[in-house]
Formats: sequence, C-alpha cells, structure tokens
Amino acid sequence: MRLTGRLLGKDAAVERLLGSLAVDSMPIREELGWSPAYTMQAGLAATAEWYLKAVVKPSRTRGIR
Repeated sequence: MRLTGRLLGKDAAVERLLGSLAVDSMPIREELGWSPAYTMQAGLAATAEWYLKAVVKPSRTRGIR
C-alpha cells in the first residue's frame, strides 16, 4: 500500500492510515477537568495482579484435590 500511495502521490494519506496513532488527551482533560483514577503504570500492575490471581493460579490447581 505504501508503494502504491507513493506512486500515486498519496503517500501522506496512506501513512495516516497505516502509521501509529498518537493522541494528546490533555486538551479534553483540561476542558472537562477530568483525570484518570489510576496512572497507566498502576493500572497495568493491577491488571497483571488480577490476571495472575484469576487466570494463572486457578488453572494450576485444577484437578488437584
């Protein structure tokens, strides 16, 4: 797709479709006065902890009595 876009002179449009998306949420946060309940690091840590407790450990003990 990138080659075709380049040949057609549409490489910028193709890159917008295929490239990474980065969004700055600061303007809407300031407008609404909103902030997330958790930092990304704390949210990821809580998710990993939940996963280990809910998914990994129960599967290790299945069938053991």
